[in-house]
Amino acid sequence: MTSHPPQSQTMLLSKRISTFLQNNISPHLHTLMLLTPTGKLLSTSSSSPASVLRHQGTLALSLWTLYSPFPAQTVSDALPPNGEASNGHSPKSRETKSILIQMELGIMVIRLLACGLLFVAIGPAPGVSGTTTPQIQREGLISISQPASPDGGHEREVIRSGEGSETASLRSARGGGVGISSMRRQAEELGKWLEGALDGLVLSTAER
Repeated sequence: MTSHPPQSQTMLLSKRISTFLQNNISPHLHTLMLLTPTGKLLSTSSSSPASVLRHQGTLALSLWTLYSPFPAQTVSDALPPNGEASNGHSPKSRETKSILIQMELGIMVIRLLACGLLFVAIGPAPGVSGTTTPQIQREGLISISQPASPDGGHEREVIRSGEGSETASLRSARGGGVGISSMRRQAEELGKWLEGALDGLVLSTAER
């Protein structure tokens, strides 16, 4: 059996992944990207120019770095008195699985894959067709998803103001528009397929 060096293996996978992403572009998800841990574009499918995709990739990495540690540090402190602590269970830190962010450019779902790559899916904001200039709204919706817990409170929305305040308001994420729910569901399904396709992938230092 012919063996491929790690870099060659990644290139072969990248071609297969690119085909998969191209076949799954839809009106709900007009941009799909796969990023390395340092934010390099490994594979993309979008009608946007390369400069816009690079900007969105950098933005996605920055947002993931900013918000993915947020729940583990503060969600347990923000729970009401009748939460886990009152039931005799000490809060446990859980790794963030994915985040959904609503901005002026649309809805962005960022998911961390087991191999360390970031899968990014972008769709239009509810009631908006097409894309707009990439620019973060002064106030947006951040939905952070973690592995399921016994109490079912594994997903919360963070409404965060752009006024420079570090104050965040947490509430249940069971609401929301049907469009956002549908888009997130589609993005999660694509992410699960990528998990299987990239199982065992190890990036070389040069590819990071």
